Amino acid sequence: MFAGSVATVGRIESIQPLGASVDAGARLTVQAGDKVNLEVDMIAR
Repeated sequence: MFAGSVATVGRIESIQPLGASVDAGARLTVQAGDKVNLEVDMIAR
């Protein structure tokens, strides 16, 4: 689940699973440019 606010447009550069189960979640690497105002909560469900 994603909850937050993003004040720029970016792109996902990579997705790394955090475990064998889909419930383990994933680490995202995001390229968002120079001017970023980002407040994000990521919750695995």
